[in-house]
Amino acid sequence: MKTLVIVNGGAEGGLVLTSHGIVAAVPFDPDLLNTLKGTAKLVIAMHMSKDKDIAAKLARMAIGTANLSVEMSENLFGQLNPDRAIVFQDADGGFTCGSTGKPPLPISWPPRPFKDANELIRAGVIEADVLELLRVSKAKNKDLTEVFEKPAATAKELGLPLSAKSAENLSLLAPSQVSKVKDPVDQEMLRLFHAVLKDGRFTQTWFERPQEVSQSLNIKVSETALERILGVTGQARLGESVQVSAIAAGVIWAGVCIAVGTLFVGQMNPIDTLITDRSGAAKF
Repeated sequence: MKTLVIVNGGAEGGLVLTSHGIVAAVPFDPDLLNTLKGTAKLVIAMHMSKDKDIAAKLARMAIGTANLSVEMSENLFGQLNPDRAIVFQDADGGFTCGSTGKPPLPISWPPRPFKDANELIRAGVIEADVLELLRVSKAKNKDLTEVFEKPAATAKELGLPLSAKSAENLSLLAPSQVSKVKDPVDQEMLRLFHAVLKDGRFTQTWFERPQEVSQSLNIKVSETALERILGVTGQARLGESVQVSAIAAGVIWAGVCIAVGTLFVGQMNPIDTLITDRSGAAKF
């Protein structure tokens, strides 16, 4: 199946990816190009909106223009991939969508990785009290499971302030709460998250390379969950409001993921100082 890929706002055309190779697409006519750009604007506006009613209205409009973009593109290039029909990127971001009418997903651009945990607070991705609790827990070699299962008690033990809202949000990410999460995709995300914490090797990279990490941990994760993980953390890196799921939007999910990656950097594994090579000989 074909996928239409447009970068740099389609200024120089695009690429059509097929099962037989890659074909260059000539610069697009204004009707298609403006429809693609309009869809991208709507998708970005939808995901940045803090008003649920407005976001819902923008979502309906974005789905309509995305479907129109697919229809116009298929008139030119033939049937497109149901799961990945169009990938559009320009300086302000972009979107990707299939040909089945599902809501288009945002593409954040340019990538802006956080180099310091304090940037999470300045970007509005995480509350200061949550970040401090994670920071001190790391310094004290606390098990993060305790932070999620008993955030208020852990904060009190460490002599740290923690708002009731932050405590509630953290507790929703606890391993014991995974089975209570209604959205099965959210469940997948949380299970992978806790598997990463238990393993300890991928805390810094799992939310940027979820497929690779899930394979390394031998955990099956759906394409939808992989896309949601990438979409959530991508939006969070731009300091945008994420309207993807209850875990992603209502909780501090993305901030916690990035904070753990920034603060813990492979130090979650209690035996991370012990390296065993393929010969089986343990080395320190």
